[in-house]
Amino acid sequence: MLFISCFALWPTLGHTEIVALQPFMFFYANEPRALGLGLPESFEHAANFSDPVSLSTDRSELGLAYHFENILHDKDTKLSGQQLAATGVLNFNLPYAGATTAGLHLGNIESNYCTSNPDEYTVAQRADAQTISVAMRPYAFLSAGAGVERIDSNNNFFFGVETGIPGWLKLKYREFQQHVDLSAAVIVDSNEGRFRVKTDDNVRELTLNAAVKSFFSLTLVAELNRDNNRAVDVNIAPSEKLKVAYRFAEHQYSFQDSIMFGGSPQGRIGGTAAAEGRTLLLQYQYSNTVALVSAAKQGRYQFDASGQADGTQLFDFWDALVIGERKFSANYAIETTQYALGIEVRNTPAVTLRGGLQYIRLNTRGEFDHWIPIPILGFGKFDAQAIPLPYTGATLAGLSFGVSYQVGAVDVSYALSQLIPLSQRKVADGQATEDKPKVDTGRVSGDLWDGIKNNPGGNLHLLTITWKL
Repeated sequence: MLFISCFALWPTLGHTEIVALQPFMFFYANEPRALGLGLPESFEHAANFSDPVSLSTDRSELGLAYHFENILHDKDTKLSGQQLAATGVLNFNLPYAGATTAGLHLGNIESNYCTSNPDEYTVAQRADAQTISVAMRPYAFLSAGAGVERIDSNNNFFFGVETGIPGWLKLKYREFQQHVDLSAAVIVDSNEGRFRVKTDDNVRELTLNAAVKSFFSLTLVAELNRDNNRAVDVNIAPSEKLKVAYRFAEHQYSFQDSIMFGGSPQGRIGGTAAAEGRTLLLQYQYSNTVALVSAAKQGRYQFDASGQADGTQLFDFWDALVIGERKFSANYAIETTQYALGIEVRNTPAVTLRGGLQYIRLNTRGEFDHWIPIPILGFGKFDAQAIPLPYTGATLAGLSFGVSYQVGAVDVSYALSQLIPLSQRKVADGQATEDKPKVDTGRVSGDLWDGIKNNPGGNLHLLTITWKL
């Protein structure tokens, strides 16, 4: 089973710095307008409560968000995840401190992958996060903020400072912690094997933002202590009707932890997980009530791990192995190319409808190798075995729908996206083949509908409620 397929290395719905187990975040933005349009990224950036100086100073508001991924649900396998977040932003003025913004976030994340019997195989992530932050703007050219985030039983302190020329140039420095916590377990004949990936990285981040009124903006983000983590954000509005945005992001995470057999340490695992994405977004305001959007994105996701396992309990768990200290390496990668088209229609001042269509192509590769070092010498390979990834890729379609209803100061938004497998490519006995879902008709609509019926799951739901105070 591919561990890389379970990672999505982006900030979560809770607006914290938790790296979440969210496979659908490969393909969709976690924001109701963008999800309803089927976009891989959002034109608007979500609030980040561990970055207090970035919180909006325009208004105070309360929010509630629920995110549910029904990835796969059949008689053999279940894969799903959910998140719940409550947020609040309050703006006021204090003597000497100037404009002050206080932010509060309460969130819960829970993701599970398991076979029909959860005592056989499971990958899980659970986390509770509470964040409180305060930012002050004593001068137009200076902002500073700090806060504390409690993730499970760990308290993380963060702060940020921003200065520059208002409306033209800003420079921001902040420090925070990035949290990863993922566990996996396999149980065979009452023998349990388990490993946990858990890390809290201290991050020092520098952001430069340059803007020319509403026509152009450029944002560069770099982590000073991790060279491979950076982002570029470009926004251009050549006219009142046309918006163009380009996003680039590259993230890499390192981990190291114990492998457990029978409840006791029996080895070590370590490695890296990385993600890279390039996205182009276009929006054209066709009329006062209709907007058209399109997007193209290329992504790459890589998981590399190695380690060793030993002890007699390993062989109780996997009796086909030759006894001896066993080393292993795992390398998996997913490359994605996707295109999206969407439309937004504002029927009345209170109701906005959205819809979108996506085409997604995946290329995958990977292999799990394990062996015994030659006794006495300590190097070389004995009883080497390789388990290649049988699938080399897939083609998917996506259908999205969204609706927003605004009454007074309250906005309720719901978005749904359904992924539909069109084909999958695999290698069996050295031969490459391409399988397509069984269909009852030759029409495209029939292909899509049969793809949904024959592949239960594959849908993502997002509900948000916002009350502007």
